[in-house]
Amino acid sequence: MIQDYILIYQKLPYELNGALIDIKSSKVNFVATDTRRLAISYLENIANGENQFIIPKKAIIEIQKLFLDDAQISFDDTNLVVSNKNMKFFTKLINGKFPDYERIVPKNLKYELTLPKSMLVESIKLVTSLFSNIKITFSPNSILFESLDEDTESKTQIDVELNITEEFYLAVNAKYLLDFLSMTNNSSIKIGFNESNLPFYLEDEKFYTIVMPIVLEK
Repeated sequence: MIQDYILIYQKLPYELNGALIDIKSSKVNFVATDTRRLAISYLENIANGENQFIIPKKAIIEIQKLFLDDAQISFDDTNLVVSNKNMKFFTKLINGKFPDYERIVPKNLKYELTLPKSMLVESIKLVTSLFSNIKITFSPNSILFESLDEDTESKTQIDVELNITEEFYLAVNAKYLLDFLSMTNNSSIKIGFNESNLPFYLEDEKFYTIVMPIVLEK
C-alpha cells in the first residue's frame, strides 16, 4: 500500500528531501532517510526491469492523500505519473544522486532479538514524558529503559529471558523508535545490532529501519 512508505522528513539536501524508488530485478525498494535514520520497505518485482528515481516530498504527501489502494506508475527521466481508474497524478522527479543506501544496511548482525511491540511502546513512553533521549540496556534476564535527562531520573525495567550472554545498550532518540513502531502491523518486531554506539536495525516483515544511535562514553 502506498501509505506504508511515507516518512517524517527534516531539512535535507535536495536529493534527500524525497523518497527513492529503487527497482531491482527481483524486488522494488522504497527508501527514505533524514541522515539519522534510513527506512526501507520493499515489494516483489514481477516485471524484472531495473531503474531508480527520486520522488519529491510534496508529491509523496499528495500521492498518500489520493491513492489509498494499489496504483499504476509510469515514468521517464524527468516525470512520474501515478494513476488508477479514477485519476492521474503527475509530478517532476528530483534530478540528483541518492546515497548508496545498501552500504549502510549491516550484512551480519551479532545479536537479533524479537520483542513484543506493546511492551516496547509502553516502556519507552514511561521514561520519555519530558525528555526524548533514552538508554536501553539489554541483559540476559532483563531490559532496562532509562531517560538520559540529567535533571531527573526516570527508569523502568522489564524482566524477560533474552538469548544473549553479555550486557549491552542502545542510546537513541525515542521518537525514532516510536515512529517505527507506529508504522508496524505485527505484535512483535525484531531488533538487530552488533555493538553499543553503532547503528542498529529494526524490522517488521518487509519494512526495516537503520537508526544512528546517540554515542555515549563507555
